[in-house]
Amino acid sequence: MVKVRSKEPVIPVDRGNIDVSRRPIVQTSKGSATIYSTDLREGNKTVLIPMIAETDDGRGRAMGYNEAVLYYQKTGKHLGKFNTDADATKYGMWLHNEEQRRLNKRNMKDIRR
Repeated sequence: MVKVRSKEPVIPVDRGNIDVSRRPIVQTSKGSATIYSTDLREGNKTVLIPMIAETDDGRGRAMGYNEAVLYYQKTGKHLGKFNTDADATKYGMWLHNEEQRRLNKRNMKDIRR
């Protein structure tokens, strides 16, 4: 469900089931974010899981690691599954950068109006 702007550095074994273009924007200690992730080892795969939960009111909220794991276990929502931790990390960094570019571009459009 990731809308690709630049070439993915790693192809997930199992594509994520989250449309990142429709994620709520959450304020974190590091600024605005729609994608903030961590990984979890599940069997012989590493799952990239979101650390921003979608809330009923559409606002979203940041979660800690343990809560993010519970959120994944409850919802099954993930950003991709990978053969190695390194692949998950590389993809997570790429996804974060892609989303940051998208947000910056959107903010520039808002400023120009």
